Amino acid sequence: MKRTDKILSDADCKKILKSIIQIIIDEYRYPLDPSTKESGSRAGSAGYKIIQFLFKEEIISPGQPGQERLKV
Repeated sequence: MKRTDKILSDADCKKILKSIIQIIIDEYRYPLDPSTKESGSRAGSAGYKIIQFLFKEEIISPGQPGQERLKV
C-alpha cells in the first residue's frame, strides 16, 4: 500500500476519521456478515471495510513502484 498524493483539508480529515469510527462501531454492533464469517473475526472484517473505504476515498492505493510480489 501507499498513500496517494491527494491533499486533505482539516474538514476532509475529520469526515474520514468519523467514517472510520462509524465503520468500527457498526461492525461490532451488528452480527457478522455471513459472507465474511470464513475470514475469522469482526476486527478482520472491520479492517477490510476500512481499507475499502480508504481506496474509495482515494487516500491509499495498492502497491508501490517496483514492488514485487512475495514468492513462497
